[in-house]
Amino acid sequence: MRLNLKLLKQIFFLSSLGIFFVFSSLWAQTLNAGSEVQEVILTEGQLAPDFQLNDLRNRSFRLYDLLNSGNYVLINFWATWCPPCLQEIPSMEALNQSFKGKPFSLLAISVDENPLDVLNFVNQVGESRLSFLVLLDPLRLVSEGAYGTKKFPETYLIGPNRRVLAKFVGERNWMDPSLIAELKKHFSKKNQ
Repeated sequence: MRLNLKLLKQIFFLSSLGIFFVFSSLWAQTLNAGSEVQEVILTEGQLAPDFQLNDLRNRSFRLYDLLNSGNYVLINFWATWCPPCLQEIPSMEALNQSFKGKPFSLLAISVDENPLDVLNFVNQVGESRLSFLVLLDPLRLVSEGAYGTKKFPETYLIGPNRRVLAKFVGERNWMDPSLIAELKKHFSKKNQ
């Protein structure tokens, strides 16, 4: 029986990815062993923690680089196993399209432990149908560690001054006129 070289490469890649996440998880647990965990609660007006995460193509993105260009950034923490998260994705896409050409970026940061789950979801939806960045936080170092997010979805609006302008916990219809008015109100304030 002749095995396809492409299939062997895919099996090797998936096995390597699985081993990486097992060791990453063990490493993170070792770092936290015996240390007191201080709960982070990020609120409006506070400085948003900077972070650097990769997308599904392993390209790196840094929050402060997006803010330095004068953008407002909407950060949405989500997961493929979270039904309310999946429900709001179409309205997030519509929101991102409606702010096209404006100083606005939308980051959807997945907390899925396995990036393959995110890749499968994006492929199912159709990558070309998502105009916003999908970043990966499998160890939840950004979502839980820096932002204190434990309930999903949870979303933060960050202003160009790096401050948290608004925090939204739970599912939203991002095209709701009152929500769009609230976002535009933040955009119109000076020095944010």
